[in-house]
Amino acid sequence: MGGKKQSQFKANPSTSLRTGLLVFSVQRSADSVKMRKRLFEKTKPKPAFGRKSEARSSKSETG
Repeated sequence: MGGKKQSQFKANPSTSLRTGLLVFSVQRSADSVKMRKRLFEKTKPKPAFGRKSEARSSKSETG
């Protein structure tokens, strides 16, 4: 069944395009999160608070 799925995925260009867009959007959102973190660190240099927010954001990203 796994092999069938792979061949179907290769044959269908719309699905590969969709996954490509999905990956692209995920990368873009990750970049924006990094930028936001950088800006936040610049404006409020509090390591403990920054660490807390970072842990929260990583949890929400995976979930």
